[in-house]
Amino acid sequence: MSPDPLQPGTLFANDCVVQRPLAEGGMGAVYVARRRSTGKERALKVLLPSVASDATGTPWLARERLQGETLGARVARDGARSPSDTAALFEQLDDALRRAHAAGVVHRDLKSDNVFIVPSPLKGLPFVVKVLDSGISTWISANRTAATSTRAIGSPL
Repeated sequence: MSPDPLQPGTLFANDCVVQRPLAEGGMGAVYVARRRSTGKERALKVLLPSVASDATGTPWLARERLQGETLGARVARDGARSPSDTAALFEQLDDALRRAHAAGVVHRDLKSDNVFIVPSPLKGLPFVVKVLDSGISTWISANRTAATSTRAIGSPL
């Protein structure tokens, strides 16, 4: 986690009020925060200074606060998915990755804990898949060597 973790009640970037820590990883920390400008709860990701040493200030993102669970947690709890759930999951995952690749982005750490399943608001669709933690993604056009490298990155084990 960052050397100075954000405390509940902290006002961040003059808009996000930190409510509590949510998660942490190798790239930074994630907090539940409420945006003053919209009143909406968000997941606030603050990157570690060592990751963003070339940036001024503290790089951050405020994203949709998801309600659901990772694919890894769901499989650990319930076991294998039904054939129809598996097909729906892979259809959505395929669509997300195709769109990312079309934009020139490779995820580089796709695993069951980075696939998040949320309840669907749409009739006939059992859930919606969200791809998380693109912290080590790479732009293909910016760095062909990194995009095609065979060295271990992310969490291969």
